Amino acid sequence: MRQCAFCRAESVKLSAEHVWGDWMSDLFGPAGELITQEHRSEGKVRRWRSARMDLTAKVVCKKCNETWMSDIEAQIKTSFSEIILLGPRFSILQRGVFLLAAFAFEKAVIADHLHMRENPFFEFLD
Repeated sequence: MRQCAFCRAESVKLSAEHVWGDWMSDLFGPAGELITQEHRSEGKVRRWRSARMDLTAKVVCKKCNETWMSDIEAQIKTSFSEIILLGPRFSILQRGVFLLAAFAFEKAVIADHLHMRENPFFEFLD
């Protein structure tokens, strides 16, 4: 059995989490050109072209994916969509800094676990 990257729950089938959420692809609208994506693991490189940023990792349990992770994603979408799309000057209040840090950490853990290494950069200590 595999363990959730965040809560250590064991599951035969972990939930797929997008490295970049569907909402980010939606934010940029219909693609004029395809996005080249790649995944490197164990010396192998997998490349593909897609109209969407669709890289996923099956490294989280359903409960984490559908609760706190979903909440962070929804808050980031609401708070940062305009900034991502238009790039205006902005100031971030303390709450926004915490939200952005949580989002960045969550995505870093997911991307790191894509490689299925024995020692990911984040793991629980016993």
